[in-house]
Amino acid sequence: MVRAYNAESYQEEKFEKANEELTGTNLFTSRLMSILFPGMTLIMSGLTLAIYWVGVYMINASAVTVRLAIFSDMIVFSSYAMQVIMAFMMLVMTFIILPRALVGAKRINEVLDMEPKIRDGKVIGSELFEQGEIEFRHVSFRYPDAEENILSDISFTAHRGETVAFIGSTGSGKSTLVNLIPRFYDVTEGEILIDGINVKEYTQEALHNKLGYVPQRAVLFTGSVCSNVTYGDNGRCEAPELLWKSLEIAQADEFIHRLEESADASVAQGGTNFSGGQKQRLSIARAIYRRPEIYIFDDSFSALDYKTTVLLEIP
Repeated sequence: MVRAYNAESYQEEKFEKANEELTGTNLFTSRLMSILFPGMTLIMSGLTLAIYWVGVYMINASAVTVRLAIFSDMIVFSSYAMQVIMAFMMLVMTFIILPRALVGAKRINEVLDMEPKIRDGKVIGSELFEQGEIEFRHVSFRYPDAEENILSDISFTAHRGETVAFIGSTGSGKSTLVNLIPRFYDVTEGEILIDGINVKEYTQEALHNKLGYVPQRAVLFTGSVCSNVTYGDNGRCEAPELLWKSLEIAQADEFIHRLEESADASVAQGGTNFSGGQKQRLSIARAIYRRPEIYIFDDSFSALDYKTTVLLEIP
């Protein structure tokens, strides 16, 4: 993107400014520390030398009977002086580290004090015979701090076995609508029912087990092809027949067979060793492998050619 818009110089200037500020701060801290340690060492050595110099002078000038007592006092005084200097050094170190620690603690507390907006329900399953049904009842939604609803009074029912598509221009709320089903966001008004039960009443685990979600942007994780497809089963490759059936349905089995290690072939972080279409097909296979009640595709066929899209037959 940066190269496409010839913005290298602009980005370099932004980076250079931030880098100079950080470098200046680090140089100041490093210089202070480089002066502090030799300075404290010089003070400690000089004080020790002074104590012993004065002690030797006092011992030499005193009577023989009190020399042992003066020597003992000299050793004790030297030890206490070192402890005082070390304590002062630790105090200085504390004042240097304290600002960074306070900033870090503030950021951590912001996360710890954050109240979760999505709360678990108590329902872990549906007793209805009819499963795989989604119903929107007068659903409206707006993003936090937004002035207007992005979705207003949406009502429809998707029965088991039906395919429902949402068509609209960019920014019309298609992705927002499907993201309400797995509760990535909660509705502002109305309710969403799956198998006759409000999604808010399900535990998130039970709700997500009913869904096979394929995001708009394919996401792959470091591991193997098998561990990525079986991700919903914690990456356990214990059902090879289901694995290859899922790959076949997603039209991914052909290029996986061509790999040297087949389904055990490695996947780099983000799937950088696969093309966009291949990553999308593996993401679809991952959803199929779960055998959910409901499939949700968020513009998941954008990276696929027309022939592959036609051949896809989701059970």
